[in-house]
Amino acid sequence: MKDFILIVPESWSSFNVGPMPGRDALKAIENKAYFGLEGCKQENQQAGQLEMVIDFNDCHFKASAFEKSVFIKDQINAVDFHYYFHVDCPQRKIVVSSCLFSILPLYYYQGNNTTFISNRAGLIVQTIGKTWKVNKKFLVEQALFNYSFQNECIYEEIKLLPTNSLLTLDNGLRIEKYFNISDHYCSEPKSIKDSIEPLRDLFIAETEKYFSIEKSAISFTSGYDGRTLLACSRYHKKKFDTYSFGAADNDDIVIPRDSARKLNIPFQALILDEDYAQNDFFPTGIELMDLTDGNNNFLQVHHLYSAKRLAKDHDCLLNGMFGSELFRALHISGQVTSKELVSLFMLDNVDELIVTLKNSPKLNYFNKELIADPLGQVLEEVARYKSETGKSGRDKNQQFYSYIFEEAFRKYFGSIIAPQMKYINVRSPFLNFNFIKELLNSKLAGVNNDFFTHNPLKRFKGQLLYAKVIEKTDKELFIEKTAKGYSPKAMLSYLGRMTIAYNFLRNKLVYKLVPIKSNNLKIISGFEKNKSNFVADCPNPLFSANSLKNTFIRKLTVSDRDAYVRSLSMINFLGNRRDEHD
Repeated sequence: MKDFILIVPESWSSFNVGPMPGRDALKAIENKAYFGLEGCKQENQQAGQLEMVIDFNDCHFKASAFEKSVFIKDQINAVDFHYYFHVDCPQRKIVVSSCLFSILPLYYYQGNNTTFISNRAGLIVQTIGKTWKVNKKFLVEQALFNYSFQNECIYEEIKLLPTNSLLTLDNGLRIEKYFNISDHYCSEPKSIKDSIEPLRDLFIAETEKYFSIEKSAISFTSGYDGRTLLACSRYHKKKFDTYSFGAADNDDIVIPRDSARKLNIPFQALILDEDYAQNDFFPTGIELMDLTDGNNNFLQVHHLYSAKRLAKDHDCLLNGMFGSELFRALHISGQVTSKELVSLFMLDNVDELIVTLKNSPKLNYFNKELIADPLGQVLEEVARYKSETGKSGRDKNQQFYSYIFEEAFRKYFGSIIAPQMKYINVRSPFLNFNFIKELLNSKLAGVNNDFFTHNPLKRFKGQLLYAKVIEKTDKELFIEKTAKGYSPKAMLSYLGRMTIAYNFLRNKLVYKLVPIKSNNLKIISGFEKNKSNFVADCPNPLFSANSLKNTFIRKLTVSDRDAYVRSLSMINFLGNRRDEHD
């Protein structure tokens, strides 16, 4: 996928598009000027209307009735890949949006009687060339929630288009929400017994379109998401390789590699070793931060690194993202959902919530007096959001899942997928609208579970659909064990479920006695081997030099390590752009 920027003057006598030097970007149809973008599909020119999809990968749709609202809702969600689209209407109108759940970001800025729209905020900054203010509110939100709370950007004046929304330019700029996932929530979901087989068959049928004609690279780890896609690929007789990444002795390498050898499945182990930590970790992390405008960090370097490696021999990468979040009852905080984000929905008392957020240890890496005002703004916005969602009529779990769908999906997974797409087409089969609609009518959906339940029986149901899909599509994978110590087959029999219960209790004991392998992705090694590359003396006054200097990454818990890495990532990002911001 190529970067793009739309530059639309207030007077529509001319348009610009970039960065595409040396290309004539203008198209004239019946004395009207339209954008002409490389990679776009053009339809209906003879009618004086040029309709285009900005996708730069491998999908597009025809638009025949744009003025009807049903077109927007049905057509956008009907395209199952990650893409952008842009429509020019003859009535002096431009409409721009992203795909389902806005996994790919759209940024916009208005200044000097011109509107700038791009997939990267940094491209707007480079195009305009002025000095920008760092958005301290964004930094506070990112520290607390792992990503911006709603539509903030690292630069104060540039905004992120809200989820499932249209940006329309005609007589002015309008933001219109075209789709609410909560409209598909169900008050009386179907039982697992009645819904699991129709959902299984639907998922198997829908996945076929995602596999590349040439060769796909399918994520194959020690869990269920990737191996479910692998089973479907074998069922549909598609060309593919599988891959996983991690340290050589990690389950995500060892378990799928052993299964691949046994079943004669092509498998590429992307080993993250000390050489990777020394030579690839830092430069890839710098690129990742740049491609995501500071929305990602050095915790996720391995995703971009793997995409660059796989792009050499594949034209499409299939990930297992979104599957677990759709099925299981979320029950722990982590990188997708921070402890502070969970508190927003867990705590009923707003005052208690405000105190919890103000006292978060994640804010200790800031100079507190310099973030007092933006912290206050964040707390006001959080309180307002909680008040509004409390009036929605949805229960806690539905409120929580609405945030996961509309914010966490695009902020966490989107910041992984978007930079990967610079090198390779990325597809996410679990993010299929037809499938999600039906899933939301079933008790198999995580949104139809209890809020943040720790009951293993209620969380276990999230794995049942995986097992049913694999049972029908691949009898060999059906009996292969995962990192949990049991096979998909075990989930569908009484004796197997007894084995699962035993493994669950055993693993709880093991986790207490055996240290977690916190360096599997070589994040710790990467920081230790690149100390000189990070800003050790912390020249950015927003951050506390003493707190950062006196922290030893190997002694931190996983949660504290993540907060530390995010802070150093952002310091480095801002330090590399001193000429862009004040």
